[in-house]
Formats: sequence, structure tokens, C-alpha cells
Amino acid sequence: MLKIKDLTVKYGKKTVLDNVNITLNKNRFTAILGKNGSGKSTVVSCISKQTEYTGEILLDGKDIQLIKNKKYSQMISVLPQKLEYPPITVEELVGFGRNPYTSFDGRLSDEDKKEIADALKATAMDDLSQRLITTLSGGERQKAYLAMIIAQQTPTVLLDEPTTHMDICAQDEFISLITKLKQNGKTPIVIMHDLALAVKHADDIVIIEKGNCIFNGTKEECLNEKAIEKTFSVKRIDAENEIFFSAQ
Repeated sequence: MLKIKDLTVKYGKKTVLDNVNITLNKNRFTAILGKNGSGKSTVVSCISKQTEYTGEILLDGKDIQLIKNKKYSQMISVLPQKLEYPPITVEELVGFGRNPYTSFDGRLSDEDKKEIADALKATAMDDLSQRLITTLSGGERQKAYLAMIIAQQTPTVLLDEPTTHMDICAQDEFISLITKLKQNGKTPIVIMHDLALAVKHADDIVIIEKGNCIFNGTKEECLNEKAIEKTFSVKRIDAENEIFFSAQ
């Protein structure tokens, strides 16, 4: 379990997060929703130790600040919103996911190589393993980075709007890959901008609004309370066992 208690972030006089409390349960796909500038990416940045904060973030009851970085990288992996595209092969990129487990010389063990191969296969990137990252399409690059995260083999996976700039079909395929992580015992926590996609795939929903957590619960509770409609001023449309949202 990942528990966030009284999380506060300030940049000068501006309060970005204000005493945020969130509980993220194990082996559940949690979608974090919020308007632009609501503070949702800052929450992920705090969890990944990239942003200073006050309050506590507890992983299985232990303050993350007390966990050494190498050990922490074996527990939580992060796919940020802004990615770099170095001139290396897909296989080399995925290999970076094994860094928390390698010795100082960085040499890959047989187990590391197996994890890399399995991650490439899981994301259907094995046929592209020798392609340079710079030659891939946007969706292929995201899948390559997801393969790197899978190779890292952490119980918890954080992804910050991983489907931005993808078309609808590519988005659904990518989120389906993330759903498989949950089926394999992982805990995916994903910032999402597509409300319908979030409702389709997530087990739990967190909604951040103006630096505050205004909803933290199951998808069913979220829909019953109409939390999405109220926050985003949208209308819910039920069609053939799927839920969509449109502007009011």
C-alpha cells in the first residue's frame, strides 16, 4: 500500500498541493485525474522523490525518504511525462531497467537478459529491439519505455500521462498493456487525461482539483457520486456497456 499523508508542496508563496491525503491500494489500477495545473503530476513527482514536500509518503508503512535510492528503485518505477530519446537501440533502453540490480560494472547477468527479453516480448517490441529509439514512432517509443519499466520488475509502477499524443486505438492498446501489469501482480498508478479510458480500465480513481484531493475511492463509487461530472463539467453517456463523457 502507498499512503500519502498531509502532502504539501509550495513554490514560493504558491501552494501547489495542500495537505493531500491519498491511499493507493496494492494490485489495483488507479487512475489519477485532474484538470491541467491541478497538481496531479506533482503528486507523482513527490512519490518519485523528484520534488521536495512536507508530510509523509509511506510505502508498506515505511517513509520513502528512509529507503535508499537503489532499494527504492527496486520497489517503484516511474515513467515521466517528458521523455528523452537518445540514439540507442530499443534493447539498450530496456536494459536501463535493470540498473537497480546490476553491480558497479553494470554488467548484465543471465537473469537480467531474460527480464529484458521478456519485457520486449510483453510489449511486442522484440522485433524492433535493434532499432534506434530515434527512428521509432511516438507510440513505439512509449512502448519501448514501458518495456524498460517492465524489465525493472517493481511492484508499483507510476506513469504520468503515457498516452499523450497517441490516437484512440494506440491509447487503448497501451492502457491494455498496463492492465496486464495488474494481472501479473503489479500496482499501476497512472495519470490520465482521457476520462472514458480511465473509467474503462481503472479499478480506483483519484481526482485532484486545485491542489486538493477531492475524490479517492473505487470506480463504482466515483460514478455513483458523479465526481467526474462535477469536477470536469461533463455529461456522462452510457452506450453498449461503455461510458463516455461529453461537454455539457
